[in-house]
Amino acid sequence: MVFGDPFYHLTTGTLGTIEDVPEQYILDLTDQRQLLAASISNALTDGGTILLLSCSTGRGGSDQPNLARMMSAIYDDAEFVLAPTAPTNIAGLVYDLDTNKVINVEFTDGAGSFNAADYPLPTPPPPPGGNSFHNFLRNRMLYY
Repeated sequence: MVFGDPFYHLTTGTLGTIEDVPEQYILDLTDQRQLLAASISNALTDGGTILLLSCSTGRGGSDQPNLARMMSAIYDDAEFVLAPTAPTNIAGLVYDLDTNKVINVEFTDGAGSFNAADYPLPTPPPPPGGNSFHNFLRNRMLYY
C-alpha cells in the first residue's frame, strides 16, 4: 500500500465499552502481525508521537503486553507512544514549546501516562500468506 505524506501525530481513542462490538472491529494484540506486514509504520514521521486515548491501553506499563507496547513495535521510530494505565479521561496535553511536540498526556482519576516508545513488544513471526493492510481493512469491513 502506498501512503501520502506521513503524519507527525497519530491519535486514537474510543468512548464507552466494547462488549457488544464484533471482534473484527476491535484493534487488539492479535492484530500486531497484520499491522507489521502492512508496513503502516510509514504513516508516521520519524520522531512522531502516537496518543492512545482509550482506557487502559498502557495497563501494566513495561511489565505487561499492552496496546501501547504493540504500537511502539509497529511504529518503532516514534519518539512518544503515550497511553493511560487505567480507565480514565484526558485532562490535558503537555507540549514542549521549544520543539512544538506533545511530550505527555495528563489523565483524570489518578491514571498514569505510560510512554511505550522504549518498550516495544517482541515482533511475532510473519503471518502465513503475508497479509496486507488492504486485507486487514477488508477483514474488518472498512472501506478506504
